[in-house]
Amino acid sequence: VEALARQTISAFGAVHLLVNNAGVGAGGTIWDSTLADWEWVMGVNLWGVIHGLRAFVPIMLAQNTEGHIVNTASLAGLMPGGGTYGVSKHGVLSLTETLHQNLTMQGAKIGASVLCPGFVNTNIFDAERNRPKELAATPGAEIPGMAEIGRNMLAAGKQPAEVADIVFRSIEQNHFYILPHPAWDPIVRGRVD
Repeated sequence: VEALARQTISAFGAVHLLVNNAGVGAGGTIWDSTLADWEWVMGVNLWGVIHGLRAFVPIMLAQNTEGHIVNTASLAGLMPGGGTYGVSKHGVLSLTETLHQNLTMQGAKIGASVLCPGFVNTNIFDAERNRPKELAATPGAEIPGMAEIGRNMLAAGKQPAEVADIVFRSIEQNHFYILPHPAWDPIVRGRVD
């Protein structure tokens, strides 16, 4: 990620928009998820955002120009449940709330938002293909049929371009929480209440 930051400055001279967007899921129940499941999911979903912030925020602050950071959590970060994935996305939500406070206290010209999508037509259920060998899943640990159910739910979800349009409008309007699936708003409000 630090090499990416250097390449970005070399190619474009500055950074004005940082989007930390990654997600994988693994394991079953909290107690059945292996240490490898936890390490992989937290490594991508939470540590990926941390590495992005550590590499790019100092550059953005030194520029002293307007900018914006969007970290992708999930509706799973606003609701109970979700196993390892939900825990990691709760972490991204908290991290982004703290980032926003830190930037505001410093008087930075950088805004921050947390994207909490529901079902989006992505390939997240195929992320296992990128899982490092040293963090391999335990054979047979998958819940039978879960990946296929998940793929079907995602296929019926919003298109990535539609979510991107919502994100850009939210940045323009300086919204902290970006909730592109309003049908879930009552559940989110219920949890917050």
